[in-house]
Amino acid sequence: MARNTTPVPVSKEAPFNEEAAQQDFAAANTLALATLEQNERVTALAKQLNYQGSTDPAVLENSAHDAIRRIGMAIFELGGYLLMLKEACGHGKFLPALERLGIGPDSAQRYMAVSRRFANTASGRYLEAAGIKKMVELLPLDNEQLEDLT
Repeated sequence: MARNTTPVPVSKEAPFNEEAAQQDFAAANTLALATLEQNERVTALAKQLNYQGSTDPAVLENSAHDAIRRIGMAIFELGGYLLMLKEACGHGKFLPALERLGIGPDSAQRYMAVSRRFANTASGRYLEAAGIKKMVELLPLDNEQLEDLT
């Protein structure tokens, strides 16, 4: 019996396209260069700001979120200090104290009103992230309306 020869398999390998490979390589180089330049700009800005932490975008976003929360808490703290300062100052001495602090009387009234209204409420922790403008807008609401919002 005669043996049949097995045909040689046809190569399934795609031909090398040098032009496409060069374009891919150039695109990768361009992206790497842009990333390097961006990292250099961020590092230079961090140095200018005396920032020594991570420059990873996720870390920066998280840090910004924490700063916003601290600002909200500081609004209550500042308002409390101003309320106590007003009580502690003799007649006619509160406005000069505000001037030394660089706080206008209207701003001081808003900070004090927010602290007086929200610092001891259960919803205060929700409101501290809202910012002073939103809290000032919520001042006229009674506790029940405020609880419904939070």
